Amino acid sequence: MQIPKSPTAGRAPIQRSGVRWLLLSLATAVLVACATGPVQQRTETAAQAHDNYNAVLWFQSAAEYHAAMLGIYADAGEALVQAMADPHFSAALEQPLPQPGLRPAVVVDVDETILDNSPYQARLLLDGGSFEETSWRAWCEERQAKAIPGALSFARHAAKHGVEIFYVSNRDVSLNQATIDNLAALGFPNADQRHVLLRDRAKGWGDKGPRRVEISKTHQILLLIGDNLGDFSDDYKGSPEQRLALVEKHRNWWGERWFLLPNPMYGSWEQSLLDYHYADDEASQRQRKRGGLRLSR
Repeated sequence: MQIPKSPTAGRAPIQRSGVRWLLLSLATAVLVACATGPVQQRTETAAQAHDNYNAVLWFQSAAEYHAAMLGIYADAGEALVQAMADPHFSAALEQPLPQPGLRPAVVVDVDETILDNSPYQARLLLDGGSFEETSWRAWCEERQAKAIPGALSFARHAAKHGVEIFYVSNRDVSLNQATIDNLAALGFPNADQRHVLLRDRAKGWGDKGPRRVEISKTHQILLLIGDNLGDFSDDYKGSPEQRLALVEKHRNWWGERWFLLPNPMYGSWEQSLLDYHYADDEASQRQRKRGGLRLSR
């Protein structure tokens, strides 16, 4: 029987001491890598940054998002014309029966309803950060937000029919001029001090209800448009089940006087899942969100 030739035949033998040195070096490198804090921290941050990727990318690049916005604003434009024919029609819970002779108006939210701030969300993703007032204020001061698809056409349609637009936003009042400038640069009508009503510009203007009350003194509010339940009612805070009950309570108003635009990036829906524990660390917030997942109905 012929003995198979060794695969190492004819090769120079490898020194065992060299093998030991190589294995020791590899083991040391692995241990150092595992024990290095900053490397591990960067990895965790990068993983957390993926949480909002789908939402931001859908907002920025999905044709489906663009189509949804165009459709909602087109429907709102048709509903506006119909609402103008009824002097008793109102979209505001704070205005159950409009007084005769009021001027027609539409109340809209600003962020993710009129202005697209998804670039700010994208920056947070790439930087591995989360929302905080300093970076948000800096973004708003840039005045670079673009118009949401369909928003400008709707606003001009309303203006053409003699309807005033009121921009009711929970941006801090210190961003008043930056907001007006951004709206005006895009060509939105009524981009002025009188029609841009930011949070806390007046006493009691924390929620949006008091601002709708102020508008209803002089105007018939025909439509409300926003991306958050708080753009329609001040009773938006509560558990997901309570919020759903609020939606069902006003089922007939959606698509007739209330028009909601999708925003998967942030909102009171997220705060509700967190049980409004804003101060929780990111790990605790993620755990609360995991607890909100449904595996079946």
